[in-house]
Amino acid sequence: MLDQIARELHLAKSTVSMCLSGNALKYKIKAETIANVCAYAAQLGYVPNRMAQRLSQKGLSPVGIMLRFDSCTEKRLAALQAAVRQLSESGRDYLIYHYSLGGLAAGIAELKGYRIQEVLCYSAFDFVKIHEQENISDLLSLSQGMELFFMDTYFPVVGDFSWPSRFHLYGFNRQALYNDFFRRFVDAGIELFVIEDEFCVPAALSAGISRDKIFPLPEQGWSQYLSENIFDIGIAAGELIVERIAGRRSMIVVRDDRRAAGIMDVLLRKGCRIPEDALVIGFDNIEAAPFFRVPLTSVDLPFTLMTHEVIDGIIKNKKLPRQKIFPLEMVWRTSCPEEAGLATIK
Repeated sequence: MLDQIARELHLAKSTVSMCLSGNALKYKIKAETIANVCAYAAQLGYVPNRMAQRLSQKGLSPVGIMLRFDSCTEKRLAALQAAVRQLSESGRDYLIYHYSLGGLAAGIAELKGYRIQEVLCYSAFDFVKIHEQENISDLLSLSQGMELFFMDTYFPVVGDFSWPSRFHLYGFNRQALYNDFFRRFVDAGIELFVIEDEFCVPAALSAGISRDKIFPLPEQGWSQYLSENIFDIGIAAGELIVERIAGRRSMIVVRDDRRAAGIMDVLLRKGCRIPEDALVIGFDNIEAAPFFRVPLTSVDLPFTLMTHEVIDGIIKNKKLPRQKIFPLEMVWRTSCPEEAGLATIK
């Protein structure tokens, strides 16, 4: 478009660029010329690329932040806010890119066009399933010369694929957390374990809980979480299990605090006592969890801490590790008191 403006107004392209930069007066360009260029650009619908202008002026590489549409949980958004604040305070530019499932490589390509070298990627990265979800060959090719930080990696990472050194895997070992958790409750007199999270069933079996005591809840895909109210999904799950747990000391473990709240709503309305009759455990430790009708025991994810460490390393040009597992914390509340378990976590 700069070529068109220059041609129509009989000006050099560099003059047009300076007029639209917002700093034309310092180049001693006539005010009339600036006004003519800006007016004609407005007629054409020209919108200046402020990111490109800053790159040209500062010569700095901005930091890319990628967030998948269908995984914008409260904790990830809090980490995003912390990243923006930390980068802004340091004077470092950033560019936020939202993408959908299957669009990781395309997003990397777009960020690379802005000369971005470091990218923080927020989503739930299962590096076994990622081969089915993303175009791996494009991702490997397009990410040459970039450092990618996958901020929600499922550990342990398994599979035969050898990830390049420019891929940094940061995340949590949910399997280990649940292994310890179920060992605590294996001898606590629980008659039925209602479990949703895919990491929970193997952990429960590994802890010595017999399969006939486990009732796996049907998992909901992220698309369903987006299209429906998660609390209502919890209510539907509560209706499904309330009769099954009647008269049996039970434990209910789900992967989202809001779904847990819906389940508890049904149980309480049906006369089930929490925690006396049923223990309920959520995941994410959202801000509302302590204020539910029964304060919810949940798992806290240190996304903000993890983000701070990576951003700090980028700003200070530190060498960051290829992999790092951050600890998950069980936050005990009334819905499942810590003392309800008889075994001791090792």
